[in-house]
Amino acid sequence: MRHEPLSGGFWMRRVSFAGLLRILHILADHPSGMRATDLNEAVTQSGAYLTKSASPPSKTTLYHCRNTLFQLHAVQRRDQRYVVNSQNPGVRALLQEPMPLEDHGLTPAAREAFAALVLANPDCKRHFFDLFMPDCQDYTVTQFRRTAASVTWRRVRGQQGVLLARSEDRPVFRLSSPSHIRSILYGVRYWARDELRLIDEYTKAGLEIIMYALSPAPDDQDLNAAVQDILSWPRSEDDEWTTISLWELLECCCQARRRPRETLFAAIAWLAENHADHMMLILTSRSFAALTARSRQREELELGSYFRDNQGRYISHIRIHRDLTGE
Repeated sequence: MRHEPLSGGFWMRRVSFAGLLRILHILADHPSGMRATDLNEAVTQSGAYLTKSASPPSKTTLYHCRNTLFQLHAVQRRDQRYVVNSQNPGVRALLQEPMPLEDHGLTPAAREAFAALVLANPDCKRHFFDLFMPDCQDYTVTQFRRTAASVTWRRVRGQQGVLLARSEDRPVFRLSSPSHIRSILYGVRYWARDELRLIDEYTKAGLEIIMYALSPAPDDQDLNAAVQDILSWPRSEDDEWTTISLWELLECCCQARRRPRETLFAAIAWLAENHADHMMLILTSRSFAALTARSRQREELELGSYFRDNQGRYISHIRIHRDLTGE
C-alpha cells in the first residue's frame, strides 16, 4: 500500500456557507471594499453569521470566513481592504441569490455556485475531490456528481491519523497531522457533505466510512423511486419474507444510485406507515449500533447509518412480505 505525499494548502475550516453568502452580500454593498475590522463589526452587528449556540462569532471564526472567501476567489484584497471579485461568474451568480434568512440554508442555485468555486480551488481538488475523480484533471460540478467514484476513510487502530482511499490499486492519502485532519476531514469533507450536498456517506459494519457523490438529477432522489427499489429487492420464490440489512440498502439504494440517505430513510418510513402488515422493522440497541465507536463524533457517524422509527428506536434490518410486491 503506497501513500501519496501531501503538500501545503490546508487552510479549510468548518464554516457556514449561508453565513459566507451573507458576508458576500455585505461586501457587495461596499464597492470600495472594507477593512477586516470594519467587516467584522458589520457582520457581528447585523447577525449575518451566528454560531450553533446563536452567539456572535469569534475573531478566529471571522478570519476563517474571510480566508475561505479569499481562497475561493470570491473576494480579493486591495490596499488592505476586502472587495467582491465581481469578475468571477460564480460570484455574480451568488449575488443574484437572496441573502439567506436566519436558520435557512442555501438555495440549490447558491449551493451549485459555491460548489463550482470549491471544485476550482487547487487545494480542495488536490487533497480531497481528485480522489473521487481518478485520471481526470478538470471537471465541473455536474461531472463530479455523475461520474465520481466512491472513497473510503478510516482510522487505523494503533496508527496515527486517517487514511483516505478510492480502491486498493490507487494511492492512499494519510492525514497524519492535526492540521491535515482539521482541513480535510472536518473542513472540506464537511463542506461537501453538509453545506454543498455534493456527497453523502455511511458507515459500513463499523469499520470504514464510505463517501459517495450525489446525483444532480432530482428523479434519482425521488421518494417513489426509492420505494420501488426496496420493493424490487431480489428474493427467493420459496421465502414468504425477505430480510434486508440497512447496509445493503445504503449500498444499493444510496451509494449505487447516488441518492442521499434521507431519501432512503423516508422511503422506509413511508412503507412502515402505509404497509405495516407487510413490512417489519428489526430493532437493534443504541449500544450495539455504536459498538465500535471510540468517540462521540464516531458514535454519531455510526448511528447515522441506522434508520430510526417514529419512537426513535434504531433499525438495523427490514423484512418485506412477498405480497407487498404482488408476487
